[in-house]
Amino acid sequence: WTSSQFPQVYSIQCPSLRDFAMTNEQIRAEQLVVSEKDFPTATMTTGSSGNVYLGAQNLNSVYMLRPRKENGFEEAMETSLLLRNDSALEWPEKFAFDSRGNLYVVANRREKFLEGDLDTSEWNYFVWRIFVGDSSYTESNRLKPE
Repeated sequence: WTSSQFPQVYSIQCPSLRDFAMTNEQIRAEQLVVSEKDFPTATMTTGSSGNVYLGAQNLNSVYMLRPRKENGFEEAMETSLLLRNDSALEWPEKFAFDSRGNLYVVANRREKFLEGDLDTSEWNYFVWRIFVGDSSYTESNRLKPE
């Protein structure tokens, strides 16, 4: 998990979150910093492979964090840039997988709308399809062949 404005990406085991007897301090002690990021994120999702996909708002980019084993455990993640486009990927905000290994990204130039600078005479909403060979973490790798 990550906060939109803070640089750390954390990992924590689900049983810890399900244990309502644990205090916030105990949960905090169990979380691991698995990556650092230098951009705010509006959205993130996890694939069934364990990869984490992040939208980098101010960089007009989509990044992938891939688990890396250290000491036999997935304690760190490698960051790689999947896509960057300064004209048509402004404010990547919504992610969804299809059953063929594609990640769909909605970019909507929301920052221009919020600043009152949205030009309605041009395209402002974009849907990108990126083949990542992954599926939603809720799908358990049920990719369908073409």
